[in-house]
Amino acid sequence: MKWLSNNCGHYRESLCLLASGILAGGEIADIENHLATCTDCRKYYDQLRNVVAPLAGLEKAFSHIEPNQAVQARWDADFQRAIHPVGPHSLRHIVSFLDWFRDMIWPCRRVWIGFAGVWLVIFVVNLSSMRGFDKLTAGSSLRVSTDIVQAFVKNEDSLAGELKPRPSAKPDA
Repeated sequence: MKWLSNNCGHYRESLCLLASGILAGGEIADIENHLATCTDCRKYYDQLRNVVAPLAGLEKAFSHIEPNQAVQARWDADFQRAIHPVGPHSLRHIVSFLDWFRDMIWPCRRVWIGFAGVWLVIFVVNLSSMRGFDKLTAGSSLRVSTDIVQAFVKNEDSLAGELKPRPSAKPDA
């Protein structure tokens, strides 16, 4: 709770930048004025400097080291394999599917399992209702429906005449 009431929180990021030596010039004076009055921030800044100072020296100490040609060639080959994978065409699809599965399905696997369960229940219900439908359509009911269609085709002309609109009588004005 002390941190919420402390107004030094907005200075912490600037202190990190100051300790690493990349703070903009206009803000340095404001931060240094705050450090002069705040003991907690001064302790925090001293701890940061103790960590950052040896790290800054490492860059200068190892600047002369360059990787040789064999190492650079191996790195280039690794980057090219990462960008353009070599192998059978189907293997790339499998790998990309597994990447998609890991990114999209696995984090929400419980939701997807729930969806699969619902679809399984729907499938079983539809399958059981289709078995009952097969029993109803088996036998003579199929013959009756073909007889009805044949009768409709035979009498199509007379039915078309019955379905034509009749002229309506005009009322006298």
